[in-house]
Amino acid sequence: QEGIEAFGDRIAGSGFLEGCSALAGCGQMVIHHGWAGVEGDLVFNTTNFPDPVALVQHLRQVGLRVLLSVHPFVDPKAQAAAEGIASGYFVKGPDGRPGLVDWWRGQGYMIDVTNHRAVEWFSDRLNTLKSTYGLDSFVFDGGESGFMPDGFSTSAPLHTAAEYTGN
Repeated sequence: QEGIEAFGDRIAGSGFLEGCSALAGCGQMVIHHGWAGVEGDLVFNTTNFPDPVALVQHLRQVGLRVLLSVHPFVDPKAQAAAEGIASGYFVKGPDGRPGLVDWWRGQGYMIDVTNHRAVEWFSDRLNTLKSTYGLDSFVFDGGESGFMPDGFSTSAPLHTAAEYTGN
């Protein structure tokens, strides 16, 4: 957390933000990997970020919008996994059960973006995260179709796995 705050201070102190506007797309700090305790729970790792509210407030005070990188994956150890499985929110494998996929942060279930209830569930959880910590927005990463389980199925048919990222 301290390193990110110091980086924000250096950006602000450099004069870079003086010419920025929201329309120019500059003046944003993306907190990428490592912020989440368990992927998919959408909760800050309090070891790395002991006071995420203070972090976001600090970055906003120096003139930065704060974004978090999020993924359409839920780790099987996440608390959200049980709810997602019970509610049918994940892409299914050929056996009809939620399909685990390997991605760069381990294994996870992919949120079924063709299921309107699953999208609402994910969106509601993102909105809670945003309002709890005072975030400005999110960067969505990792939803490439290459992560789809073999023989996948979704709530609404996809003709190819590549359509996953187009929803």
